[in-house]
Amino acid sequence: MHCLNVPPRLECIADVRSFIDSLPLSAIFAEDRVFDIKVAVCEAAANAIEHAGTGVQLWVWTLRDRIVVDVANTGRFGSINHSEVSDRQRGFGLRLMVSLADEVNFMGSRYGRTTVRLTFLHDPSRAPELLAIPGQA
Repeated sequence: MHCLNVPPRLECIADVRSFIDSLPLSAIFAEDRVFDIKVAVCEAAANAIEHAGTGVQLWVWTLRDRIVVDVANTGRFGSINHSEVSDRQRGFGLRLMVSLADEVNFMGSRYGRTTVRLTFLHDPSRAPELLAIPGQA
């Protein structure tokens, strides 16, 4: 597992990009898919910072057939005031996450924490050993 703490400032999204670049994703994903992962994770982190105004924690797990990225912060997921969105340059983050990830899940806790889980399936032709079941030929 890899993790990163991001301060509650949008300019720190560059740290998220660097963090994703530091992971050995090119061994299991094509270059364009790594770009998709980076965009989706950065959007999730930017949304958390922008809407909750708190720092963000990222956790990345590499599993047999996928990577899972959790983007968590203190704050509740909820609807956005559409008059606020019209004044901003952003507003497509959720659509981007859904279109780029294989799965997007939102989890809230009664303790005021929200987690966005992004799942990206591996390309089995790039790293077939990751999909091998031990004891089977």
